[in-house]
Amino acid sequence: MHIVEERDDGIVVRGAKIMIAGAAAANEIFVMPTTSLREEDKNYTVSFVVPRDTEGITIVEARHPDDARELEGNGYELPAIGTGITQAWILFNDVFIPKERVFMCGE
Repeated sequence: MHIVEERDDGIVVRGAKIMIAGAAAANEIFVMPTTSLREEDKNYTVSFVVPRDTEGITIVEARHPDDARELEGNGYELPAIGTGITQAWILFNDVFIPKERVFMCGE
């Protein structure tokens, strides 16, 4: 995930993030950078919140390898009590983020 363009009214981002806990069911996606970035990585230092249905965002859900879900009855996957983790790749294809939704941009 990195900044590909800075504008007066916001930024444009491209790349991917992996999230936990059902991003496809969220109304908003909150993106934060890793903590291991250096000065030369400033285009990757970006934090913002964006509606899940923003144009250019694709969410690919996947079950964690340690997920203990079982297939039951009519084909629905139901989590076992107290277990199961859902991860999602969130792909950003030149997504515009308005300035008022950006928390970090290259700091």
